[in-house]
Amino acid sequence: MSASDHFRPSQIVCVEYESSCLYAELIQVATVRRSLWVRPLLLTTVSTTGDEPEVPDGLVDGLADGLADGLADGSVTGLTNGLTNNLPNNLTDGFDSPQVIVYDLREDSDLILPDSLFRAALDVELLPLLEQLGTFSHQKQGDRSSQLPLRQFVRNLWKAYPSAFQALT
Repeated sequence: MSASDHFRPSQIVCVEYESSCLYAELIQVATVRRSLWVRPLLLTTVSTTGDEPEVPDGLVDGLADGLADGLADGSVTGLTNGLTNNLPNNLTDGFDSPQVIVYDLREDSDLILPDSLFRAALDVELLPLLEQLGTFSHQKQGDRSSQLPLRQFVRNLWKAYPSAFQALT
């Protein structure tokens, strides 16, 4: 039984690689070639805004003071209270939360990719993303700004899973 036996036309499927995920509508299952003909819907990429997070100001001093206060008390409760009372309030400062970038691919070309790379998309992950698609205006004729991320994603898949792609030939 191949992976494509679990997929049906019109189903939303996805393929993940590193911090990106391609969501697509399944058009047709090619069982002989063990591939899927899909129509891309969107590509998500998770990125942070930058560099290594810095240790928030006062964290090291707060831990040292809390440890000293807690050890002076001599009990586990005293240690816990000493650590909690001496920590700074800005523990999340310096840590960038990941940002999800969504590319609208509804106007891009269909793809034929190995079925082994795909899984069924879950409603809970897809519905918020489809809601975001409604806020995008359709691209102008000739606008190819979404093609570069899709092309790069497919290239990365091809490099990461060469044996899966050799089965297509």
